[in-house]
Amino acid sequence: MTVELNDLGDHELETLRIVLRREQLQRSGERWHDCLVCEVRFVGRADATFCSGRCRTAAYRRRKAQRE
Repeated sequence: MTVELNDLGDHELETLRIVLRREQLQRSGERWHDCLVCEVRFVGRADATFCSGRCRTAAYRRRKAQRE
């Protein structure tokens, strides 16, 4: 099945970009991880612990609040 990129909308192109990026990461030896904050499964480098900057910030704020 051939798909013309000109026929796809912006949302479909963004979804395709994300899917292709995940496939590239899997093929390059990147590994699946579980985010320590939201527990979402994601592809990242070997030492990744958070799926996004948002979760990294949430973890920092939790640690900061526990110290106070």
